[in-house]
Amino acid sequence: MNTRIISLFSIALIMLCISPSATAGTQLYKPRVDYEIGDDVRCTAIADLDGDGVQDLIVANGARISVLLGFGNGTFLPPVEFSGGLKRLRWMI
Repeated sequence: MNTRIISLFSIALIMLCISPSATAGTQLYKPRVDYEIGDDVRCTAIADLDGDGVQDLIVANGARISVLLGFGNGTFLPPVEFSGGLKRLRWMI
């Protein structure tokens, strides 16, 4: 019975996704926002760094760490960079 429910749910989801009338006049995604964080990105992490209940983005970029504080709606403040010194370091959150 669970398989049947999952199958019916999957069919309904597919029909919703491909039906032009289901999404007519609505925008499913917000426009893309680019954040300048450099070109040597090695690792990313998500955590609530400032304790406000909203996820923030941490990006390891070579020997720097960029922190982008989240608004909770999928957007972030501009990055604040922290230097890790001259060597590439492993960071732990």
